[in-house]
Amino acid sequence: MDMRSGEGAETNRDHVQLYGLDCEDYRWLLDVTTIAIVVTDGDGRIRLLNAEATRLFGHRADALIGRHVEMLIPERFRVDHARHREAYKSAPRPRAMGAGVQLYGVRADGSEFPMEIGLTPLNTRHGFLVATTIIDVSARDRAEQALMQAQKMEAVGQLTGGIAHDFNNLLTVISGNLQLLQERLADDQLNLHLANAAADAASRGAELVRSLLAFSRKQALKPQTIRLSETCRRMLPILERTLGEHLTIQLVERNEWEAVADVAHFESALLNLAVNARDAMEKGGQLIIEVADHVIDSADALGTHGASPGDYVMLSVSDTGCGMDLETHSRALEPFFTTKPGGRGSGLGLPMVFGFARQSGGFMRIFSEPGQGTTIRLFLPRAKGREPEVVATACTLSDYRGSETILILEDDEAVGSLAAQLLDSLGYRVLRARNGASALSLADEGHSIDVLFADLILVGKLDGIDVANALCARQPTLRVLLTSGYPQDVVRRGGRIPESARLLPKPYDRNLLARSIRAILDQG
Repeated sequence: MDMRSGEGAETNRDHVQLYGLDCEDYRWLLDVTTIAIVVTDGDGRIRLLNAEATRLFGHRADALIGRHVEMLIPERFRVDHARHREAYKSAPRPRAMGAGVQLYGVRADGSEFPMEIGLTPLNTRHGFLVATTIIDVSARDRAEQALMQAQKMEAVGQLTGGIAHDFNNLLTVISGNLQLLQERLADDQLNLHLANAAADAASRGAELVRSLLAFSRKQALKPQTIRLSETCRRMLPILERTLGEHLTIQLVERNEWEAVADVAHFESALLNLAVNARDAMEKGGQLIIEVADHVIDSADALGTHGASPGDYVMLSVSDTGCGMDLETHSRALEPFFTTKPGGRGSGLGLPMVFGFARQSGGFMRIFSEPGQGTTIRLFLPRAKGREPEVVATACTLSDYRGSETILILEDDEAVGSLAAQLLDSLGYRVLRARNGASALSLADEGHSIDVLFADLILVGKLDGIDVANALCARQPTLRVLLTSGYPQDVVRRGGRIPESARLLPKPYDRNLLARSIRAILDQG
């Protein structure tokens, strides 16, 4: 409302003149400022307010003039506010905006918002007045909360990523040796059963580590151009079997754009979101999956960590379940946090989806209220163009055997010993080195090396990439296969990696190692 015209303006003009403020000369200064200003008398009654104040609180000026200022404060704070106001009156002093005082205001429609105030006491010939400047800090609070959440997620991500790196080394040794043991126990069914159980546990451990890497945005992804709506449609039968007959699923397709994402990890993210929704609807309900094109502008990106302006394809998963309270909402992305009864949930579903979104160049938003259900939106970047699809062919282990010479560069004795056993069982000639200097010495001794199989991170001055570059300079035809329990290491060192090098993430077993070695030897 423009307070320079109409009934509200007349009311303010009368009161300004009454208190000797010469409104005709200065009124326009109040109304052009973007900060709300409310002037109260010694009894806390409103005597003047500018146009921004009427806009902020949603009241007409004439509805506020003469009323106690507490009507602009939520009811639960009014008694305390009146007490503080009286205390300020007894010892008035200027208090600048941002001096640590933040209150909540209430609009005419009943909605509340955080506000920051500044106070200036005025002694006029008509009595004591207080000029209060007010700004709505909702956007700032959202941005600060998003930053705090991002910092917390980054800290937890660093921790989980480091743990995953060490566990991958352990799991590589456990899984590989169990695989060799299973082959030797083929005729001993009792002990084979025990070995199989241990192998299953190791497999679950590897899945847990992958979940941790997903959250910390350090998993190995294979992004490609995909149409999310087609993937969701293909996943519907799986979702229907997983969710059960007590839930109905609706797929809403409102998109034409393609996205860039790892297909397998997107399918896993969708399944995780659907399972979370199912658990929130124990008595039945509806799951709505929506795929839509979405343009994010600068204003829309504000307050969401990782959000940048641009074109996205949005996956929205909504349920009609119990919803989340504020505490649950604030902790929803913490690894291992779960509200499910003991043993029913790992607390890694949403963190995995969050990590996948961020590592894919997108972001995630959660909307939820108790009793109103939950909506989770995953935004993935729009594809610039379609990429050719790669069709895999089926092979057996015998197809991956060979007789070439492999130099294993691994500083972990257990991992290096296992890799040597696995490759030796496939017919390869194996050389071993535990540090970069030893690997270079073997090459200097005249050994013919076909493949360097090197851990990325090594103890000492030289890492796996340093050795790879040095050997490739001497032998341009050398093939390089790098391995790491921390795939993000490859991203950080991307500019130094030989062009022909490939990556084998840990943990790996004999089949995966065999395929990787054979593929790099057979590449053109």
